[in-house]
Amino acid sequence: TVCYFSNELKADKDVILNAAQNDGQVLYFASEELRDDKDVVLAAVGNKPIIVKYVSYRLRSDLDVAKLAISKAKKKVTDYFPNEILENEEIKAMLVEE
Repeated sequence: TVCYFSNELKADKDVILNAAQNDGQVLYFASEELRDDKDVVLAAVGNKPIIVKYVSYRLRSDLDVAKLAISKAKKKVTDYFPNEILENEEIKAMLVEE
């Protein structure tokens, strides 16, 4: 599993991106740089929305990341997003639709 990968493999975008498409949990083991890579994050969050808690703070403020996570897990993931995202009209509408 990814937890046994070398640091080099944990920082390899292609390896982690491919793995994240099958199991979003791999983001937990990914390098800090890849936790801040939008492609990798979207793949992981799309597969396992709760993994958003390991996403970089910068990408937690990204509307695309928030929309994807909330569309899949609704209020279960809202604790991991800043207020500025939760106050966004689109996000508010998504949460009300629940």
